[in-house]
Amino acid sequence: MNEPDRFMRRPEVLELVGVSDSTLYSMIRAHKFPPAIGIGDRCVAWSRRAVLEWMERKVRQSNRRVAA
Repeated sequence: MNEPDRFMRRPEVLELVGVSDSTLYSMIRAHKFPPAIGIGDRCVAWSRRAVLEWMERKVRQSNRRVAA
């Protein structure tokens, strides 16, 4: 990942990860997804790098389960 990090708003995160709004917030509450970052008084976003790293970890975990 050599591209610079950037903020992603919720609709982009949902599309990239492929989960519903309620699932996203459930995973955040359970500390199973990177938390949102406050970027304004009423505005939050996610680090693209953190979300992509989370996705890569999920793939690695899945591959380990399949290989076991």
